Amino acid sequence: MKVLFAGGSGYTPQFSGGVQSSTHHLVEQLREHGHEASVLAALFGDGFFGFKARAKMKLLRQRAVIDTFPGYPVVRAWFPWEAAGFATKRLRPDVAVVQCHKSVPIGKELQALGVPLVVYLRNVEFDELAGDPRELQSALYIANSEFTARAYKEKFGIESTVIPPTINPAFYSTPTTGEFVTMINPYNEKGFELAVQIARECAEIPFLFVESWMLDDDH
Repeated sequence: MKVLFAGGSGYTPQFSGGVQSSTHHLVEQLREHGHEASVLAALFGDGFFGFKARAKMKLLRQRAVIDTFPGYPVVRAWFPWEAAGFATKRLRPDVAVVQCHKSVPIGKELQALGVPLVVYLRNVEFDELAGDPRELQSALYIANSEFTARAYKEKFGIESTVIPPTINPAFYSTPTTGEFVTMINPYNEKGFELAVQIARECAEIPFLFVESWMLDDDH
């Protein structure tokens, strides 16, 4: 089976985060089981990588570029929904998994091209979808947690199957002293305020908050 993961966020090496690492792991799992997997993502123009991509788009006069930087095909475009046709023609996906930023416009384009859709609900920032997911009438829905599934059920009446994210423990397991309760990436949308409240209520337990990447000034 050929699976295309499509979203409006950037992708490695131009951008990294939870969605990118989770998607990379899913791609690797699919490939290990004999499937083909690829990604449709946003292109950023900065850096040498972005410069090469911009030059290639201008020279070839096309809306998108394709590379294999992470070891598999990645289609990148300023506006990924405008590159849905390019990605479909080049990659011939049997199914597309649409996720996070710009899910609705990307899903609409893929749907119009006859590509079966699965919408992966990863968070509850509904504005990131750039539209109403109910417009993706042929789509099936999966969610990364019961919390996410309930939120979309309450907001849109969407029924989704919960499939918790998987990881490779070897990449993340580390020796621990058990000295602290540790929170990495203290970000409000990730439960920072709740963690602080718990720390206050449990003053006898040491808490450690670790910044994992630079946040915007308003955070």
